[in-house]
Amino acid sequence: VRTHVMGDLAYVTLSESNLVALVDTVSHTAIGSIDVGSAGCQYPWRATMSPDGAQVYVACRSSGNVVVIETAGNTVETTIGGIPSAGSIAFVREGAFALVGSRYNNQVAVVDTATYSVETISTPSYARSVVAHPYLDVAYATSGDGTVQVIDTTSFSIVTAISVGNDPYDVAVSPDGAWVFAGSRRGDGLAVIAAGSNTVHTRVTGLGDLTGLEVAPDGSVIYASGLWNGLHIIDGAIFAHITTLGDVGSPREVAVTCDGGELYVGNKESQVPVVDTGTLSVAERVAMPGSGAQGSAICPQAKQTGAFLVPASQVKYAGPGEVVAYEERLVNASGRTDSFTLSLSGNVWDTSLSVADTGPVLDGDSFSFTVWV
Repeated sequence: VRTHVMGDLAYVTLSESNLVALVDTVSHTAIGSIDVGSAGCQYPWRATMSPDGAQVYVACRSSGNVVVIETAGNTVETTIGGIPSAGSIAFVREGAFALVGSRYNNQVAVVDTATYSVETISTPSYARSVVAHPYLDVAYATSGDGTVQVIDTTSFSIVTAISVGNDPYDVAVSPDGAWVFAGSRRGDGLAVIAAGSNTVHTRVTGLGDLTGLEVAPDGSVIYASGLWNGLHIIDGAIFAHITTLGDVGSPREVAVTCDGGELYVGNKESQVPVVDTGTLSVAERVAMPGSGAQGSAICPQAKQTGAFLVPASQVKYAGPGEVVAYEERLVNASGRTDSFTLSLSGNVWDTSLSVADTGPVLDGDSFSFTVWV
């Protein structure tokens, strides 16, 4: 008997059997299942682990609810109703709330994870997918009108919309918080959004119809499910297509293990391909106790700690003799209260700072400053 720790169990939704399979990620075998159908969950298709690993939230698309699994005993803790066409799930504010997208409805549900009460945020079109920024108080939701909606997670209100192309399906964010990725279900490619400015930085095209997205824990690679043409591997630094893995069926959702070494591919079949991310080949095919494998929850959302500039870079233009002001924010995501010293280096033009030393700054807080050039 082995005691399981976070990351060595994958929770795989089996949409056509109304089950969640428990897969040992060490032995690559299904060791059991959870009957979420008996808890009122019809068509479980997407799953997300809470930040502390204590729960897995499963979106039940056909029954309009979310099942909560407690991972200590792998039993259903509760069923949260009133969430029509439940889609992807993202935890915000250190797990105090869960945001749930909707496959067919123009809303994002806001679930209080302490009371399981539900409020809603109206969106311009169906909000299939949602993801949280790793250290800013914002989340991103795809909208069927061709935009990504930016949600303030302190007020739970939409603050802006980013045009990304036809029918964005899934959305993901880099662990360092610099980039947001939105994949088009209708062939418009992968939009790469600069999180600091909420603008499209570039687009990776020629990928066909995209569904699920996943980012490696170190941010080096983006995995994009090409629904009809395999699993695309995209460089996370230069945003260039590396290769496409075709031996995975018709991939819908993907989930990476905590160490980034393997990728579980949901393809609506009764076997789940496990991709070795080092060799970019299928290492195993895990037989499921049911059919319709789609989403997997293995680890909480990957994050990196440290101090981050928002935006990470800026470009402005000016004439001779003009002074340009760059407004910046430094976010303390180090996990501790800290003080900071700012300095300038490598500058060609005369440059000055509005502040040189600041602190103490609490973990999760930030301060703003100006750079004059």
